[in-house]
Amino acid sequence: METNNTPQLNINDEREVRLQKLHDLEAAGINPYPNTVQRKHTIQEATAQPSGNTVQVVGRIMAKRDMGKLTFVHIEDQTGKIQVVYKKDELSDEQFKLFTKKIDIADIIGVEGTRFVTKKGEESILITNWTLLAKALRPLPDKYHGLQDDEMRYRKRYLDFLVNKDQKEKIIVRSHILRYMREFFNDKGFIEVETPILETVAS
Repeated sequence: METNNTPQLNINDEREVRLQKLHDLEAAGINPYPNTVQRKHTIQEATAQPSGNTVQVVGRIMAKRDMGKLTFVHIEDQTGKIQVVYKKDELSDEQFKLFTKKIDIADIIGVEGTRFVTKKGEESILITNWTLLAKALRPLPDKYHGLQDDEMRYRKRYLDFLVNKDQKEKIIVRSHILRYMREFFNDKGFIEVETPILETVAS
């Protein structure tokens, strides 16, 4: 899915644009950072539901494309990704305008809707209700090039994991290995002790 063909802004200008959108959402009565969220399905569970079933998922927007009366977005959670389709006729004009004009790539949203599969076989959800859960004030790294600076990759691992699927898979596997090792030794009666580490450079 392609993103919108909008002019590229530097990161500071982009932040100002997103801040204004945040204020516009607040003026419309939308809390951009609610305290609670309802999720009935992970995306993996939602894709396993039969077509026609109602699902409720949460995910980060990774791609967005507006096509007049239709808007397509891809959202991801820790279990996978799915296409979300917003038809203008499904909800109010105000809700459609807010979604198309004020919601950006990297925002986290909650979606409720009907499961279906497109003619091309893509797993999708037709939105009947949506909720903004977190407004992102900075854009994601370029999806084609990712993070090029190695120092930035190591300092901002969360960004690296968002755009680099190989790195994300590695950290998931590492987490599983460490959990298995801890469970194994705990079952054997071992006690885990974290000892201080002496460094040559103060930090």
